[in-house]
Amino acid sequence: MRVGVISQEVYPLLYGGIGVQMYLLAEHLAEAGHEVEFFTRMPKGNHPAAQGAVPSGMRLHFVDAEQGDGPGYLPAMAYARAVDVAVRGFHQHSPLELLIAIDFCGESFFLQLAPLERGDGRAVPTIMTLHGASRDVNRANSRPLTLDDEIISLQEEISIIASTMCLAPSRVYWEQLQSRLPLGDMPARIVPNFFNRAVFLREGRQDESAAAVEGAPKKIVFVGRLEYRKGIDLLVEAFARLSASRSDVELHIVGRDLEWKEYNGSFAAYWQNALPVDLRQKVCFHGHASPEQVNQVLESAYVAVFPSRWEPFGIVALEAMAAGVPVVVTADTGLAEIVGAGYELLAELDSGVNGLVRVLGMVLDDVALRSRVSQRAQARAEELWGNAHTGILSALSEIAAGKPLSRCQLPGPLIGKLQMLVWEHGAKTAEARHKEATALAGEVEFRDKLLLAEEEKILQRDDEIRKRDERIAAQQEEIHQLMQRLGKRR
Repeated sequence: MRVGVISQEVYPLLYGGIGVQMYLLAEHLAEAGHEVEFFTRMPKGNHPAAQGAVPSGMRLHFVDAEQGDGPGYLPAMAYARAVDVAVRGFHQHSPLELLIAIDFCGESFFLQLAPLERGDGRAVPTIMTLHGASRDVNRANSRPLTLDDEIISLQEEISIIASTMCLAPSRVYWEQLQSRLPLGDMPARIVPNFFNRAVFLREGRQDESAAAVEGAPKKIVFVGRLEYRKGIDLLVEAFARLSASRSDVELHIVGRDLEWKEYNGSFAAYWQNALPVDLRQKVCFHGHASPEQVNQVLESAYVAVFPSRWEPFGIVALEAMAAGVPVVVTADTGLAEIVGAGYELLAELDSGVNGLVRVLGMVLDDVALRSRVSQRAQARAEELWGNAHTGILSALSEIAAGKPLSRCQLPGPLIGKLQMLVWEHGAKTAEARHKEATALAGEVEFRDKLLLAEEEKILQRDDEIRKRDERIAAQQEEIHQLMQRLGKRR
């Protein structure tokens, strides 16, 4: 089967959760014998060896958003149009049998408004992989949606509703989407995310780890973006409380720093100044890191903590589990589904940081518990990897077999709302540009008046200089005539 995969991010050109997930998904399809055509954003700079970084059977196609004919003032929509042009152009000479897209930014939006057609006239099916729609992410971060955010959210939601099948990473997130979107009888498969086994899986690591050496600092590790929904602020507060009663712990924070309106700056900058000096020495901010660098931090981790307030899945937790590191995760999130029922290090956030402090205290003081959870974590990671592998291939088999799959009707009300918002955005953009043009015209007029005034001053000075020169010339002529008369008298 020739499969088109659509994702702005692809590992290793860009390391992020979506990029890694979609790369590994495509890799598995290629290994299973499918032809994979991967459409991704044109990377910055020159990447002549990019194709060599992907497995056999998978080809990269770079999409340049500047070539799209969408409105330039809406980058997400312009990129979706560029994807539409690129995929349709490819489909004309090498027909695709299936599209796999992501919810992020609704990149397949135009392709699903007007689906590609197969040779028999039927629409090419689209599988939507869910990673966390923008509306949910913004709500979880307590961030009000701007007009741009609302347009992107609608673009994503229409794409989800118009897909042939959805792959959700956790049941909890699929149920959230069902509660707010008109998905009808949309077929869904709960398929865990992949993780990079080549980098993170080390069987028996919990027995070799320096983290368990007596007397060594017990390193608590967090991996993820430093944003509100990830609960990193809760972890810093819990660590401060733990450190007040023990001196054997360190906190290592790995992830891209972000701006927080509550701090009037970035998360790392705020806490590096807010923490007391003695505690500051026990907290290390590593910044954004590659998978290999994350793996190095996990090598000496005693426990990894993922205190998310909201999370559809959490690949970084799965990576830590594969590395043999026990993980503390929060209840009622996709993280709780990763670790499975009866997990011993599950933190409740109903009481703030108290749940984190309690669970962290348990694992820090109980070596046997840590070892037991580590072994279970590795086994669970392997189990989920197998489920992901079979889940994606099973979904493709259903489509290849031509099983009747429900296709929801295009959501007219959402499309109408999107059109209204695009018009509103266009009107506001036009108004803003008119104001800018008016302001610029005013500045030009003011500058021209200044130049004219300066020019008049220069002309006035030139006239004064001319008159002065005329007076000097007249005086010189008088002196010359006087000298001539004096000469005649002599």
